[in-house]
Amino acid sequence: MAALVALAASARLHRPAALPIHAHAAYALRTRVPRGCASSEPDVPPLSFSLALANGKAEPVTLASFDDAIATAEQLAAKHGLSTDAHERLEIDLLNRWLDATDPSLAEESLADDARFPPPPPLSFDLEVAEGVVERVTLASDEDVSDAAATLARRHSLSPSARRDLEEALLERWGAADAPLYAGPSGEALQEVECTLELPEAGVVLEVARSTVGGRGLYLRCGEGVSSVSLPRGTAVCGYAAGAMAARPDAAGGKTVLFRLADLETSVFFEKQLCNVQALLDAPDVREIAGHLVERDEHTQQILSISPDPEYTGARYFVPSEVQPEPLSILHLGQFANDLAIDEVHDEGEEPAEASGRREGAADDGRSAREQYELSSAESNILVLVFRLERDPDDPALLIPTRPVSALARATTFANQIPMELGCHYGANYWDSYSPQLSERPDEATIEDS
Repeated sequence: MAALVALAASARLHRPAALPIHAHAAYALRTRVPRGCASSEPDVPPLSFSLALANGKAEPVTLASFDDAIATAEQLAAKHGLSTDAHERLEIDLLNRWLDATDPSLAEESLADDARFPPPPPLSFDLEVAEGVVERVTLASDEDVSDAAATLARRHSLSPSARRDLEEALLERWGAADAPLYAGPSGEALQEVECTLELPEAGVVLEVARSTVGGRGLYLRCGEGVSSVSLPRGTAVCGYAAGAMAARPDAAGGKTVLFRLADLETSVFFEKQLCNVQALLDAPDVREIAGHLVERDEHTQQILSISPDPEYTGARYFVPSEVQPEPLSILHLGQFANDLAIDEVHDEGEEPAEASGRREGAADDGRSAREQYELSSAESNILVLVFRLERDPDDPALLIPTRPVSALARATTFANQIPMELGCHYGANYWDSYSPQLSERPDEATIEDS
């Protein structure tokens, strides 16, 4: 079974300059895709092109893997006597070319309207573009950085080197705002560590240990020699658990995940892509998604909406297996991420404590418990669950859910050497089963994927 993680491809690593050049480079990827374990490569043909070097010469380049980009940069730098800075820029260029070629269709716009993946707010600031000349700059996306640099360079007749310095300054400011530092719960040392997975290509270490809110929790820290790692929203961090889809949830509740698409903007993983439901249903070879009703315009057949089918009796719940694999792998860690919007989480086998703390205490400001939960969750939880879909083998035009994936809800920079706990949004309906403060009590306690 293929793994579900794309951490390595999504990571922007920052390491001390004393380390090898390929570890020091900051390479940015604008796509995310579940394509095997962290060290695997996607199934794409070799990428060949002519590359113009900093010394004005051109070299034919062929890349067939992530490692090829690093090795090629080193070979060309040695062959042409490139400076350290030129070597680094060359490596960044090659890495980005390869990463972009692996899945160019996985664009940020697939998340644009999915409420689970809020974009960063626009960033406005005053910037000195020349001596005594200050311009007001507003950035709302990666594309704005290069556009603003080009506009300001033309307006003030900046030299190519000055424009490059300006763009780097803008990129630094936007990067800090676009992927802020993570500051999750942590302690002096992890207790009752059950699993430690080092992902060197992603620059991070994932661990399962005693949670700061009780039970077991999922933690992340930077790997050895890595000063920081920046990951874009939508990055698949890990799989959820070993298990299977079922028509009914686990009788004990707990870690069952309900497959329910909120609207056409909801994102899912399908055929190595993160895309929204609207795009899937617009495809000529997709008719419907299991467990849901699609409303179309009777004249144009344009898709108007999607909603859960109340008559559906098929598998709409992912139920983790009672016995999980040993040792745990990257496919099985998401189940240990607690909802950190709640102050107390029960140990397995115990009755969950009544939802309290952040939601209950803060509801006095006039917000309902559900509203307060959503606000607390957006602040405290960094992960959301996104279902992976595949074609029904007997009816390829029908898409069926297979398993959830734990993905980053927002772009984040991790610079912590001490493990910090990762929280996951469970949804108000889950906690409704345990707290009388929340209305619309469901029949079972199941985690929501949307």
